[in-house]
Order: sequence, then C-alpha cells, then structure tokens
Amino acid sequence: MDFVSAAAKLSFLNPTSIFGWNSNGSSGGLLVLGWSNDVVKCLFSSKKFILCNIYAINGSIKHVLFLYGEPQVGNRKLIWEQLQWFLEEFKNVLVIGDFNQLESGSDKLGGSTRIRGLDDFLDWRFSSNVSEVPFSGPRFTWSNMREGSELILERLDRAYITEEWFNHSPNGKVIHEPIACSDHAAITYYATPKTTSSNRPYQIESWCLSFPDVIGIVQNSWREEVQGSHMFQLSRKLEWVRSRLQQWCLVNKKSWGINWRKMTKFLQVSGENITSLQEGENYIQCINSIIPESKLGYAFWRQRMKTNGIRFGDCPTSVM
Repeated sequence: MDFVSAAAKLSFLNPTSIFGWNSNGSSGGLLVLGWSNDVVKCLFSSKKFILCNIYAINGSIKHVLFLYGEPQVGNRKLIWEQLQWFLEEFKNVLVIGDFNQLESGSDKLGGSTRIRGLDDFLDWRFSSNVSEVPFSGPRFTWSNMREGSELILERLDRAYITEEWFNHSPNGKVIHEPIACSDHAAITYYATPKTTSSNRPYQIESWCLSFPDVIGIVQNSWREEVQGSHMFQLSRKLEWVRSRLQQWCLVNKKSWGINWRKMTKFLQVSGENITSLQEGENYIQCINSIIPESKLGYAFWRQRMKTNGIRFGDCPTSVM
C-alpha cells in the first residue's frame, strides 16, 4: 500500500502534517502523521529515513529523524554512515524508530547470544556523540511471539538525541507500550516527564451512549424538580447525569465495554523486569490471551453499533 492510501484511511484522525514513503509490495513503507501548532516540513524521505524540520512558535528550530533500520546485517553500515551525515548537517536532532540493531546483551532474551553488526553500530555511536534517551515500561519492544525455548525478545526500538537537543530537553523520556497489535511495541517520546495519572472517576465512554438504560438515566435526571435559579437547576441536573452515568459505566464496563486503559496497564506491568525466558514466556502468554479476547469484544460492539445505526437511520460510512 502506498503511504497516500494509508494516510487516507487515517484521515479521520485529522493530522496537521503527513509524510511518507511507499512500501515495496507488502514490505517496508514509512508513514509519519503529525499533530502540532508548529510548522512541520519534510526535508528528506526514503525507505529508511524521514527527516522533519520543526519550526516552533517560540522561534526555535529542531529536527526529528524517523528511522527504519536495515534488517540485513551486511547493509547496516551504510545506514549508519547516512545517519552520521544527517547528524553532521543538522545539530538539534532526535532520532527515533526501529533500529533493527541490538546495542548490548541486556537488549536480548532467548536465541543466539551473539550480537551481529555491533561493532559498526558502536562506531557510529561513538563518532556521532549521541545520547540514548532513557525509557520506562516493558524493556523489550519486539518479539517473535513464540513460546518455550523458541521465544526471542529484543529491544530494537529506541531514541537518541544530539547534545544540542539534550541542552534544550534534558528530561526527555521514552515510554514503551506493551507489545499488543504487532510484533513491535509502540514507543512514545516525551520532551518533559509524563505526569502520573490520578485515580479519577471512570469516564463515560462513547460505546455506552446507544443503550436504552443510558437514555433513560438522562431523561429521568432531567425531569426531576430542582429549586433555585435556572443556572443552579442546570448545574444540578448536569451533576446528576454525570454521576449516574459514571456509576452505570462502572457496573457494566466489564461485561459490555473494553477497558483499554486497564488492559494496557496490566500488560505494561507484566512486561517490566523480565530477566528470564520463563518470565518472557509468561508475558507473551498474557498478550496471546488478552489481545484476541479484546479483538472479539471490539468486533462485537462495532457490529452492534453498526446494526443500531442501520435500525435507527444513522448508518456509519466507511473511511475512504
């Protein structure tokens, strides 16, 4: 699929910038979607690199280089040489992506203990003088998803920064999500530390809005009599609707909805501090048991919402 078609399928996300490189058949291909008030331009794109120039509102200029590393060990040295050229040309740079290269023995669990291509990669590290961005979350970002003695876990997805980037964002951090919808995990870079989420009340989710119970809660709350000014009456009724709908969601979310936040948190905890193949296998087993069940739940409720749309005259259209 070419990146234009892929971007069109994701157009409902309303990105402010889109850059990419077409795949070769079913392999390769890069797609970068951006959401920013800053001016973002693509300076270079290829099947291995997409270099973006970001003009911030405060006048600063920085660059983000998205990388897809070379799977073939014999071709990786050329990738590091090209990457070195970019870092010599541009100083304030974040390099992030799938490097397809291990940096140390602690980045791998299972399989051969030999790290192929390490010498060339370390030569690039030392000559470029980049620093690795620290991470939190599950250590390994890729798995062959097998079990037993055939299981392999590796940390292939990372981020590096130049000295100038570090001077502007010294507290940057990468968050590893659990391996879920692919053999790779998603990683997210934060220029400032991510704040810990509070234990706020469960939020109302869109999946619940088509149920008669919810409609009844809203109607009954609105019919109740409230003494006071019009503004006070509105405020009190909105408060009733909010609290009653939250309670309804708390009671029904386990059987009707999919608590993605809870599922993701569980997988993150399962993937942290893996030091043995047995712990790694337990992690993969958690993924293999939870993800298919969630996909079935998602498919069920997607179909139910489509059926209700047809029934009530609000049939959803596919994204073209």
